[in-house]
Amino acid sequence: MMDKAYPTKNVFSLCESNELTPNLTDIDRTLKECQQKLDIYLEGKRGQFPRFYFVSNGVLLDILSKRSDPSNIKSNLNIIFDAINDIEFADADKKSIIKIRQIKSEQAPQDKQEVDMSAHAVKCDGKIEEYGYVI
Repeated sequence: MMDKAYPTKNVFSLCESNELTPNLTDIDRTLKECQQKLDIYLEGKRGQFPRFYFVSNGVLLDILSKRSDPSNIKSNLNIIFDAINDIEFADADKKSIIKIRQIKSEQAPQDKQEVDMSAHAVKCDGKIEEYGYVI
């Protein structure tokens, strides 16, 4: 299909013929099927960790795709958790959360609360939908 579309400079002339209709219909059906399966998968993840109901499909896919490196969830923390803006990981073990921070105001970043969790560090092994409950 692309081989035929590339040399054609006018998209209207390409679409005037009905020979592409079966291919495009099949592609559309396949895309809808993929979208339905993706929605079912994401709904399952939301069922495992209800805070995921507050994030869009795109953000949830981003979070799930980076779960092997917990430090990557930092950019989405304020979407998942209302009162958490930042987390700090242990230097020795980059998968243990030792501090949680809340910045109360963007205009006054010095106005923040911090919880030191080094005595009870949260181990971020596995899936975020599992260790997210501990945070």
